[in-house]
Amino acid sequence: MDKTTEEIDSASISYRLLRISQERFGKKPLALDPEEYQQVRTIAAKEYLIEQAVLSSEEAMDVVVPKSQVDKVAEQILGRYEDEDSFYQDLAENELSFSDLKGALERELRVEAVLTMVASRSAKIDDVDINLFYYMNRDKFDRPERRKARHILITINPEFEENTRESALQRIEAIQQRVSKKPARFEEQAMKHSECPTSLQGGLLGEVKDDTLYPELSEVLFKMKEGQVSEVVESQVGFHILYCEAIYPAGIAPLSEVMEKLRSQLQERQSKQATRRWVKQLLQIQADNDDSMPAKELA
Repeated sequence: MDKTTEEIDSASISYRLLRISQERFGKKPLALDPEEYQQVRTIAAKEYLIEQAVLSSEEAMDVVVPKSQVDKVAEQILGRYEDEDSFYQDLAENELSFSDLKGALERELRVEAVLTMVASRSAKIDDVDINLFYYMNRDKFDRPERRKARHILITINPEFEENTRESALQRIEAIQQRVSKKPARFEEQAMKHSECPTSLQGGLLGEVKDDTLYPELSEVLFKMKEGQVSEVVESQVGFHILYCEAIYPAGIAPLSEVMEKLRSQLQERQSKQATRRWVKQLLQIQADNDDSMPAKELA
């Protein structure tokens, strides 16, 4: 027998109370104190109103969520529990069946699909928008000096003969002599000798700012010239050799460098704004047409 609208609404509300209480407080609804419970109810009420408005829209009419997608999400939720008994007990305590859960998930996924579709209809950001934002907000693109660096690390560990302080120092001094004579071999020597995971990338630390590395390393690196190999430097994890591969002076990042990232950020912001406006319009229409708001279900 098909569920009534009232039964569907009740299950959707119960599911939201369960999910939000766990997400926000890491507790079951029955374990919440009165203040926490009121917060959860308030959030659930807002979500419920949005769900009702979105699913009543014209855009939602042709949106169908595959059963396989609902089943997958339901299985993911089940997987968070120690066992199935705990899962079904949690549902029962919140007056939910497994079928109720999947119904609530299907509605939630439909809402997400509709909102994604609405967001995709927002106006596309073009180069004029990007240029205008960049030149009106140049201070946002100011950045400190950075250095592209590599390093070789030999750790100190008295439990291993080759990593006692004396042995580690001898090993890295020998490596330092080789790479200082032929800096072009630094990447190869890092892959061969470094005991840091960066050895897989030839010791690459990437583009680093002054406060990124251990203080002992930053102090040395930011005094080096481009193409220079450091003397042996000691930090709390062991002995290092640094190689300053490139220096990028402080200043405003050029538009060409940030353009695509900026395009993505502005598009995301515009899509969210368009979606919020659309939802607000739906809620206003719903309020105008229905004096008995669904929020009363949570009163």
